[in-house]
Amino acid sequence: MDRTKRRVLPLLETKASGHFLCAEPLLDSIDLENIQYEPGQFLNAMTGIKWEVDQDQTAARIKEMNALDWVICSGEIGPGARPLHPDDVKMLKDQCSRSFVPFYFLSWGEFEWLKSSPKRVGRNRTGQEIEGSAVLEYPAVLKR
Repeated sequence: MDRTKRRVLPLLETKASGHFLCAEPLLDSIDLENIQYEPGQFLNAMTGIKWEVDQDQTAARIKEMNALDWVICSGEIGPGARPLHPDDVKMLKDQCSRSFVPFYFLSWGEFEWLKSSPKRVGRNRTGQEIEGSAVLEYPAVLKR
């Protein structure tokens, strides 16, 4: 989570017409909906809503920031590649779906999952499908 905070917060604080996150390679799960901004303050990077939680665990919206406009995800490739876990991809895809943020899945990298363990098969054989279909969404500003 600390890495997510260090990378995503500066991105969203940048003045730009669009903000996209390229999680390539995705090596662990990322929670973009609950980034601890400061002690007791949290940010949903998908919606740009920042809130704080008081001592009674009551949440209150305190600010709106820039939000992510696009998320791109992929596995790792090359000789030292590490496997991309399907649950991490599904979690990121679901976060995007809940907030209507386009999600683009590039590839599984070098590994495919057989039952519950990864097997190196090479990047040309792993494909782009998540649960049987490719997810290749683009933000509206990039659609032709």
